[in-house]
Amino acid sequence: MKEEQIVRTSIYLPKGLFLLAKKKQINMSRMFRMFLEEMLKDDEVEILKKEIEELERRLEEKKAKLEFITEERKKNQEMGEAMMKVAEKLANYLTMRLKQWMEAFKPEDKRRIVSGAARILKLDYGIDAEVRLITFKIFLKRQ
Repeated sequence: MKEEQIVRTSIYLPKGLFLLAKKKQINMSRMFRMFLEEMLKDDEVEILKKEIEELERRLEEKKAKLEFITEERKKNQEMGEAMMKVAEKLANYLTMRLKQWMEAFKPEDKRRIVSGAARILKLDYGIDAEVRLITFKIFLKRQ
C-alpha cells in the first residue's frame, strides 16, 4: 500500500494477549485489518437483511391497503347494484299502478295522481321526477 492510503492507529490490548500474539509471531496489523474487513462484510449482510425486511414489511402494508380498497369498492358496487334493483322494482310497481289508474280516473285527476306519486318519490326516495313529462309519457301518449 502507498503511504497516503495508510492511517496509523493505536490498539489497546491486555498485556497477556499481546505477549501471546508476539510469541506466535502474528502480524497485528494484518490480523486487525482482516478482522475489520470481516466485520464490515458481516455488517453489509446485516444491512441488506434489514433493508429486505423493511421492504417486505412495506410490501405487506401495501398488500393490506390494496385488499382494503378492493373490499371497499366491492361493497360500494354491491350497494349500488342493490339500490338499482330496488329502484327498478319501484319503477315497475309505479308503472303498473299508473297503467291501472289510466282507465280508472278522469283526465283532470290523472295530473293530480302523477303529482302525488312524484311527491312521494321526492320525499321518500330522493328521486326528482318531472310531473309534466310523466303525465305526457304515461297518460297522454297512450290515448
